[in-house]
Amino acid sequence: MATTRVPPPVAGQTALYVGDLNHDVTEAMLFEEFKQAGPIVSIRVCRDSATRRSLGYAYVNFQSSTDAETCLETLNYTSFKGRPCRIMWSQRNPTLRKSNKGNIFIKSLHPQIDHKALYDTFSAFGPVLSCKVVLKPNGESAGYGFVHFDSDEAARLAVEKVNGMSLNGKIVFVGFFERRANRLELHKQKFTNIYIKHLKSEVTKEKLDEVFSKFGAIRSSLVATKDDGSSKGFAFVNYEEHDSAVKAIDELHDSSSEQNFDLSLPSKTLYVTRHQRLSERQHLREQWAKERQQRLAKYVNLYVKNLDDNIDDAKLKEFFEPFGTIISAKVMRDEQSGASRGFGFVSFRDSEAANKATAEMNNKLGISSKPLYVGPAQKKEERRLQLEMQFAQRTKAGLFTGPALSSAPLTATAQAFNPTGYLPTASPALPLGQAHASFLQQMQGQRPSGPRWSTEQALGRMPQAMGPPRGRVPMMGPAASAYAAQARFQMQSRPPPKSTPSPAQPLFGGRPFTTAPHMVPPQQARAPVPAMRSTEDPTLTNEYLAGLPVDQQKNLLGERLFSYIDRDYPDLAAKITGMLLEMEPREILGLLGQPELLGSKVSEALEVLKRHPEEMQAAKNLE
Repeated sequence: MATTRVPPPVAGQTALYVGDLNHDVTEAMLFEEFKQAGPIVSIRVCRDSATRRSLGYAYVNFQSSTDAETCLETLNYTSFKGRPCRIMWSQRNPTLRKSNKGNIFIKSLHPQIDHKALYDTFSAFGPVLSCKVVLKPNGESAGYGFVHFDSDEAARLAVEKVNGMSLNGKIVFVGFFERRANRLELHKQKFTNIYIKHLKSEVTKEKLDEVFSKFGAIRSSLVATKDDGSSKGFAFVNYEEHDSAVKAIDELHDSSSEQNFDLSLPSKTLYVTRHQRLSERQHLREQWAKERQQRLAKYVNLYVKNLDDNIDDAKLKEFFEPFGTIISAKVMRDEQSGASRGFGFVSFRDSEAANKATAEMNNKLGISSKPLYVGPAQKKEERRLQLEMQFAQRTKAGLFTGPALSSAPLTATAQAFNPTGYLPTASPALPLGQAHASFLQQMQGQRPSGPRWSTEQALGRMPQAMGPPRGRVPMMGPAASAYAAQARFQMQSRPPPKSTPSPAQPLFGGRPFTTAPHMVPPQQARAPVPAMRSTEDPTLTNEYLAGLPVDQQKNLLGERLFSYIDRDYPDLAAKITGMLLEMEPREILGLLGQPELLGSKVSEALEVLKRHPEEMQAAKNLE
């Protein structure tokens, strides 16, 4: 096909626009290539004012309009650094530059059709101002392009002749170009494809067609599935008529399972809407994200967990209403069964009310069977980042250092490993420093350099210190009663220390440190044992607790709590201790330093037990 010469928009114009350039193309490269068309006055590659990075286009000014026209005809689509450039007359008027006049859109292009092939095809219908095949980031064709003619008549002729025609073995679509806003509006007026979500996992294509065919003839339908064949919970239905799609949306959108023939999940209504294109969905995501940030800046959202199954949205709102105006309160539920997931969110209008609610409701007993946790709501990414930072800090503080080798004093290490509260006996022939090393070897399962006897013998096969197996302690029920009985039995069954004539230093709370008779090997029972000096009990801190396993943290804190509660409530001390150990270790540590606050928590626990007489009686029966 013969090409048509493109006249300049203004007589005598010498400026050309060069687009689709690689970001590494410079003025020197363009000059070397374009100087063959004629003398060049200037070349400028447009760059970002801050980074000085190329914007991908340039302007070339020739001395004469004839030279510029020659360059446009002979050097258009010349490749620079692997990318063909696109040359057109420079158009200073933005209104004409952005006009749809003479602009057409082509899709379903063969991958081998490039800019030049598209230009050669459509230039037969009239002068082409610009021609472009859209490329992917890897340089491959995206399968569609644009051709801009200098007149509407040439564009109309191209649409009539080429639309539905085969190019390189593929039938192409050619139509007049419409801007995105106009296309979306046109699509809304003529759509036939609808999107459905919140479907039950057992909904099949046959069931979907049965329900939606009542509104009109269906061209195609699809239930989205995972790799294993299970449903993803959403589907698509494409009708032959636009009115059928509109009717289906009007009838089934926001309908319950009873109204939509058992298609939707029990806890949600069916969502039916017009199918949206990817660009439209992306725009909506950005808009929602912006609105969410505005809501977060305006309102304060709290996260509440440890909720009982019988607490719904209304009850949750009722609990928090005394603290201020609530925007929303929601208990999260399982999509399939509709059962509560044990947590929810409460949104307050102002931060003052949210802070007051957090202070009053966090760790509160009596609302649920477990102490409530109330804190600021965080996005999943923010929470993950915070946990990673905490993990890194704990690792740096020595979380993975074994207790026997950590920087904690020897007495605390012995208490963690030895339930009796006394250090195993070292060989009498060893000095103090070697005795310490011998003890560390025993804690690590190694044999000391002294006489051969096992750590198991040294510890006397004593039961573990107060505490249940690893895991959280249930606050109410048989498991809690069993834990309370075990705790009280171990606290009361510890043998009192037996003093010896030799002086000893205090180990914990003024108790004498000495050698228990049952911890001395038979072959050393009559040998005199020199007293070992020990340090005083260290003050419990968050850093020290972070270096211990969870069960040892519970043991230490449980002993402190039990000794405090046992003075006032000996019959219920073990039970209340088990209930308070449901709290986080750092929160328990804060209670130990504030007797008044600890007393209030004990009072709350007593109130819970009073509302459950069978639990209180079971706790007393354990004594």
